[in-house]
Parts: sequence; C-alpha cells; structure tokens
Amino acid sequence: MDLIFIDTNIYLRFFDSNSKEFKRLLDDLIIVKSNIFVTNQIINEIERNKLNVFNKSISNYKKNVKISEVNLPEHIDGNNTRKLEEWNNKRRRIEEDNEKLIKELDVIFEENISNISISKDNVSLKLKSIFQNISHASSEEITLARIRKEIGNPPGKKEDPIGDQITWEQLLNKIPQINRIWIITNDFDFYSKFKTTCYLNPYLSQELLNKHSEIEINIFESLSDGLRHFFNFNKIHSKISEADFKKVIEEEKTLLRNSVESSNITSVGYDSKNKILEVEFKHGSVYQYFDVPENIYTELMNANSHGFYFSANIRNNYEYQKV
Repeated sequence: MDLIFIDTNIYLRFFDSNSKEFKRLLDDLIIVKSNIFVTNQIINEIERNKLNVFNKSISNYKKNVKISEVNLPEHIDGNNTRKLEEWNNKRRRIEEDNEKLIKELDVIFEENISNISISKDNVSLKLKSIFQNISHASSEEITLARIRKEIGNPPGKKEDPIGDQITWEQLLNKIPQINRIWIITNDFDFYSKFKTTCYLNPYLSQELLNKHSEIEINIFESLSDGLRHFFNFNKIHSKISEADFKKVIEEEKTLLRNSVESSNITSVGYDSKNKILEVEFKHGSVYQYFDVPENIYTELMNANSHGFYFSANIRNNYEYQKV
C-alpha cells in the first residue's frame, strides 16, 4: 500500500491562497483520499488555526485594494483652467467608490469568516470529504510522544504542544503495512533542503526503516510537487490541466511562515518567486527582506541558532521594510 502524509501547514494553505488553481488541488486530494494518512490531531490543528490564517490573509487583501488619498495643489493652476481642481474631483470620486467597494468587501469577508467558524465554507467541506479514515491516538502512542518531546527528538518544537510527536508515533505504527510513503511538509523539523531536493531528517528516516527496512521514502515541501510525483508513479490522471498546474506551482512558491525555535524570532517565510524573506519577531513585528537568495533562507532554517544566523547574515545585508 502507498501512503500520503500531509503536514497541517500544507492544509492551512487552502485558507490563505487566493489562487483558484491552487484550490483545485482539493479535487486531486479527493481522488487519492484512501491513501491519505490523517490523524485526529491534524484535524484539530486545522480547526484551531484556519480562521486566524484566513484573517491574516484578508488583512493583506484589504491593504492592497485600498487607494491612498491624493490631493494636487489647485492654487497653482494657470489661466483659470481649473484642470488640477477637476482632476482632484475625479480622483475624489474614485476614492469614494473605492471606500464603497471596501465596505462591500467587509460584508463578504464577514460572511466567509462566519462560514469558516462553523466549517461550512467550501474548503472545510471538501477537507471533510477527504478525511475519511481518521487515526486516533492510543494511550501508548501519547506516552511515547511525551517521551519523544522530553528527549528532544524530532519532530516538534520545545514551546509547542505534543501534536507533531503524537502524529509521528501514529504514523510509525502504520509503516509496517506500507510499501511507499510520500511526506509533504514545509516544516524544517522534518527535513533539510539542498538546492531543489528535500531530505528527511536522518533520525526520522531511520525510524521509518526500523519499522519497514524496504520502505521507499519520498519527501516534498509543496503539495503540487508531491501529488504530481504520486500521480505519475501510480499512473493516476490529475483533474488539473498542465497550464493550471504551472500556476499552482507558482502559487506555492509563496509559503506560509514556519514557526522556529528562537529567543527573538517567531516564524519565517520565503517567497522564492520574488526572493522575499519574511520574518516575524517575538515582539510582534513582521519585516520583509528583499533579493534574498533561496540558499540563505534554507541555511537560516537549518541553522542551530536562527537568531545568530539572522543577525550575522541577513539583518544588515538586505533592504527591508516593516509589514
């Protein structure tokens, strides 16, 4: 049997993306839902976080649709033409129309927020249809997860609950019946990346091999790449056209920020298309750094001390803006 394990942050991307092509990946997930390994813990994490993810997303949309106020100096008009005054009046009407649109947008967003809060939105409904075979943790798996966290073995972060550890213990118990596994995650607790290839953490890899010495492990950091590989391997036809798939790949290059263990950094995200590194600090501020090579982002995420690497290699080396 082939198994697909998808990390929570990948699912949450559906509540953040504004791409209709990306949403179509949900239809491909429905095709392979019998191969998807999902735990009650993953579902709970999605439910806890999806509304906040959507809220952050729409706040960015509202910033982008707002037109800044402009008023040109009418008193310098010559020959009584009043051209600047006329331009100001036209501009003011555009600003008023824009304000009306923003108010309409607020009503639409409130409706969507309400639907998400009761899981009646389209994404939640499709995910519900995908999550058919839900694994529930046993008391032994929870105990092993607590020990894993206390020892400091991956996955999971010190300051987080034991959700990742519980899910991994459940996954390990599933492995003896599995021939091939596809792991799809953008959490560096699970993997490291060199150039374009992802490598599973050696400790986690060995645990899988201990359960099944001949298991084939495939790991991807984007849902589109992981599903495409799975579909090609199993000769399954995707519902997404090649042209739309390219758009999906571009969309996934802008990732959600990933939490990191650091005394001064909360989370880090990277837009590989535009080479923008986004850093959220403990005090709540978010900064974007421009023209940052992808290898710098990868090294930051793999560093023993994220804060030290950031200070030494990023803080004063790139142009930035506060978000």
